[in-house]
Amino acid sequence: MASGNSPRGLFRSQKKYIREPSGRSRKKQGVDTEFVDVVAFRHAHNVAFQKSDLFFICMLRPLSSAIKIDETEIQAAKWMPLEEFVKQPFIQEDHMFQKIMDICIQRLRKCYCGLTAHNVVSKFDGRQSTLYYNVGEPEDVNCDAA
Repeated sequence: MASGNSPRGLFRSQKKYIREPSGRSRKKQGVDTEFVDVVAFRHAHNVAFQKSDLFFICMLRPLSSAIKIDETEIQAAKWMPLEEFVKQPFIQEDHMFQKIMDICIQRLRKCYCGLTAHNVVSKFDGRQSTLYYNVGEPEDVNCDAA
């Protein structure tokens, strides 16, 4: 899916949560999706509003093909072949987005596994949290979600 770029957005630092990627996809393009894994992420200091920035690239599995855009959020959206998407100037002119596309293509080919969510409990607070990491044992690798 593309409308010149991919779903993304800022959140206010006062908020205690970040909307999950599938919720953002539903809001912007009206497509229900299922979270698969975090493929990669980028961190930079002093970006917007002189704050640190985390940019997560997530793999989502569409649960529908119908697109119902929120016209207050975006102008247009459409499904397009991957080859057409990666040839857009927005991707071609940005080294980071070229690398992101390379990683995503390798993920689709099952040549790269993203960061898989694992529930863990820390003795520091006794609460369950999610730790994202790649696994080293072949029997633990789940790259079937394409």
